[in-house]
Amino acid sequence: MKISFHLALLPTLIIASFPVAAADTQDNGEHYTATLPTVSVVGQSDTSVLKGYINYDEAAVTRNGQLIKETPQTIDTLNIQKNKNYGTNDLSSILEGNAGIDAAYDMRGESIFLRGFQADASDIYRDGVRESGQVRRSTANIERVEILKGPSSVLYGRTNGGGVINMVSKYANFKQSRNIGAVYG
Repeated sequence: MKISFHLALLPTLIIASFPVAAADTQDNGEHYTATLPTVSVVGQSDTSVLKGYINYDEAAVTRNGQLIKETPQTIDTLNIQKNKNYGTNDLSSILEGNAGIDAAYDMRGESIFLRGFQADASDIYRDGVRESGQVRRSTANIERVEILKGPSSVLYGRTNGGGVINMVSKYANFKQSRNIGAVYG
């Protein structure tokens, strides 16, 4: 019983000795002063279309020029540049993380489902014009992908009730830009 009582007091004695050790180090009379160099931070707003991720206010997929926040439809706008930074270049890879969309690719072609409806043949558009074929769609000259979900997609006529995917092409800005990258692993 006495051994356990002494062991119980041991942590208390150790903690109580810390202020005494700290007081001993302050009594030396030596005071150290650290002087840090001045740090100046300079920044500027990044308004270039090529450099940042863009929050688009209106979608071309509605065909009426209305703002997205005023449209009573579910519209998702995906910025392609963000996906290219991660190394994804084809449409099915870009659509994988979006809610309500199931996308896959195998040797037969792309398989895209919007809210349970297959959207391979007649529900994929480029700049509002239907794109036919089962080929793997590249996003090399695409600025953004707009997805109009739900039955509002009948605006395009020949579609299922799941939605429409519209790929909006890039426009030339006549500014020189260079890009270099490396991927390892």
